[in-house]
Amino acid sequence: MVLFGLWDGLSASDLADECFNVIGRDRRRVLDRVDDYLNGRFVDPYSPKQMSRERREMMKRAMQPWCDIPVKAATQALQVDGFRPGDAASNRTAMNELPEWNLWQRSGLDARQSVVHSAAIAYGHSFVLVALEEPGRARVQVLNPLDTTVLYEDPVSDDNPVFALTIIRRPKAMTDGSMRPGLAYGWDRENRYTFALDDGLKLVATMPHGGNGLCPVTRFVCDMDATGRTRGVVEPIIPWQDMFNQTLFEMLVAQSFDANRILYATGFVAPPKMDEKGNPVLDAAGKPVPGEFSVAPGSFIGTKNTDAKFGQIAGSNQSNYVTVLDMLIKDFGALSQTPPNFFLGQMSNLSAEALEATERDFRRRVDLYARNFGEAWERVLRVGMVLEGRPDRDGWERNEILWRDLDRRALSKVADGLSKIAESLQVPPRGLWQMIPGVSPNQLDEWEEMRAEDKGEDLLSGALQSYRNYNTVDSSVVDESPADSGGRVEAEL
Repeated sequence: MVLFGLWDGLSASDLADECFNVIGRDRRRVLDRVDDYLNGRFVDPYSPKQMSRERREMMKRAMQPWCDIPVKAATQALQVDGFRPGDAASNRTAMNELPEWNLWQRSGLDARQSVVHSAAIAYGHSFVLVALEEPGRARVQVLNPLDTTVLYEDPVSDDNPVFALTIIRRPKAMTDGSMRPGLAYGWDRENRYTFALDDGLKLVATMPHGGNGLCPVTRFVCDMDATGRTRGVVEPIIPWQDMFNQTLFEMLVAQSFDANRILYATGFVAPPKMDEKGNPVLDAAGKPVPGEFSVAPGSFIGTKNTDAKFGQIAGSNQSNYVTVLDMLIKDFGALSQTPPNFFLGQMSNLSAEALEATERDFRRRVDLYARNFGEAWERVLRVGMVLEGRPDRDGWERNEILWRDLDRRALSKVADGLSKIAESLQVPPRGLWQMIPGVSPNQLDEWEEMRAEDKGEDLLSGALQSYRNYNTVDSSVVDESPADSGGRVEAEL
């Protein structure tokens, strides 16, 4: 059942207290643990109670942050490249003339977007704030995902929070014995609130934020269930991280033992212990006391006892550890929908079909993130326009975030595909420009200006025809092998 009016009648202080409790609960339940594993703070592997200093050092070396790999892989595949307004008139406006895109560039989101995306993927959610830095000029700020939360009337369907709270600093004991109170900010759909944080939250200031009914905080969600709970990719793979650590630790111990094997000898008496004068030391029975005996590399051992035996304790089969690690990598990749080559750097044991399947699953996951994050970025830009005093665009519901195509494909294949679309489907070439991988919105605007200067010359068709002519002329005389310095190397995008 969808609940409406869930927070009716509660004051800003009451809503802030609820948010504060949610932050504490989420951190204790999962977020602090996720943060620890992202930053290499793991639970120690199982080991004997009494360990040597050498083995403790091996334990440290065995614990590597595998959890961060799926987060980085997905983040690197996501990059916002532009914005398309929902109204037809503005859709024909150059990108750098759109106020939404100016807000994006002013906030440095070409770089900071990865911080928002990676936090949402890792923790399950992240948050940004749109605030006025001066009248008519907004800026986007990234909030700490560990100390921020929002309340909704309907957490699944609603994108406009009833209240948002972020903790800027926690209470801190000072050197003079005093306690510096913490600081928190809250926002509802009309006002911004300042809270002092000590034993609890205390409201100290209220001022309107100019959002005209829109809360200026936007949540980015990685994955969400029907109850509104969010979850990132790190939480479910923590047990596999522990298994990695355990296996690597035991493999290092086995490797060290194998490199420094224990030697044994039977029927062999060590040379007697000598005193300061070079005479054998005798025990109470008058027999020589055996001295300390060690074998250095390159040493030779001899004895008169023909029954003496020498040997070493056999080491373990380390190929078993390799097999276990390979299994863990495959399970780890399947659980996080990350191709195994992200962990191995090579695909020696996977067929082309298996590789294609893993890449397809990864692409689907990235596409899901793009849909979720795109809706959030569209709201961020809309809130920014409202704060700057600009009226809502007609058709703002159809605003669209444009994502850069980061797949590396041969330019010849892309050109051939676009040419066929233009010719067979009668799609205007201008509408296909943005489908060329690696082309930025600024380049599209520049091409549009060049096209106008050239009195409507079809630049795409001209470029494609030139490319075909080049291939036609050279195909019979040029070796296409990259290994040949005189050959034609296919451009990769």
